[in-house]
Amino acid sequence: MNKETVICELKVEPSVLGNVPFLKECVLKVLKEAGVKVRRIFSEEFTPYGVTLFIVLEQSHCILHTYPEEGLLSVDVYTCGDVNAGVVVNWLCQELQPERVSNLRTIRQDGQIYVIEDDLFSVSMVPGLEVSYRVNKVLCSFRSKYQKIDVVEHPVFGKMLFLDGVAQLSESDIHLYNEAMLRGLEVKDKQFIILGGGDGFLADELVKQGASYVKVVEIDKDVADICNKFFDKGNKITGVHWVYQDALELSEDEFEGKIVLLDLTDIPLGSDTRVFFTKIFSKLKKADKVVVYAGSVLNRPSIALIEKCLKDEGFKTKKWERFIPSYMTLCVFIRGEK
Repeated sequence: MNKETVICELKVEPSVLGNVPFLKECVLKVLKEAGVKVRRIFSEEFTPYGVTLFIVLEQSHCILHTYPEEGLLSVDVYTCGDVNAGVVVNWLCQELQPERVSNLRTIRQDGQIYVIEDDLFSVSMVPGLEVSYRVNKVLCSFRSKYQKIDVVEHPVFGKMLFLDGVAQLSESDIHLYNEAMLRGLEVKDKQFIILGGGDGFLADELVKQGASYVKVVEIDKDVADICNKFFDKGNKITGVHWVYQDALELSEDEFEGKIVLLDLTDIPLGSDTRVFFTKIFSKLKKADKVVVYAGSVLNRPSIALIEKCLKDEGFKTKKWERFIPSYMTLCVFIRGEK
């Protein structure tokens, strides 16, 4: 049986923390949405201010304690079985909209306690090298059919999108990524297919530059929906054909004469990498041009593999680099053309 604990501190408006009935209503709503059965609730108010809520759950307990004078809410959620304590905290954050979140998530197994998550988003660049982001606020945390989707507020990069913990974009420098992807391409009156790109930023740039046809093939509709809500992009972008399916299901003929952009900011690592790129590039033989984001300059095996796959399909390749601050690395882009 999984035994999970999340301890966190939220920076919340003092007026909210002083509203005890609202806090009770809010936490009970969140627990219900998380599928947690509440057995009893106890509350104790302190003088001159502050309250402790102790909720006994079918699967353990949830404790809230307020510090209105500091604008802080302390939360402790302990669950057993199939209930995810992290989901409870994420939904509570969405209800209260805290300015800042600090958290520690642990799991108890076989008599040991393991830290499985803290208030950092840690991204593996290459084996042995990790980059971490400490965020001010989690705006959205959602698990779709395919992946975990997080939208956060970062003190330097502004709003950021993470998929399965990997940084996809930041509103502060997404324009640099788009410029690098479209480098050397004539966009006006050309036809484009974007594989991935559910965030909609690259598609929006193509529409602005006068592309005659833009099609986005995104497997996860939830990415497009969430980017619509939090970035005012995603599937809100008009003049774009949105298709929600696996790009590997498309036929070769659909790419004929078009410029294909592989907007995959999570480059797969390991044994599946070769299989994935071999399959996807085999479908692009009839494309006019192909542009690929190849990841960090440090990820040499994947870069070499992408170049090889393009050449095997008869493309001549050109490679360039661009530093993207929010990725914290020099990024590599590769274009293939006949």
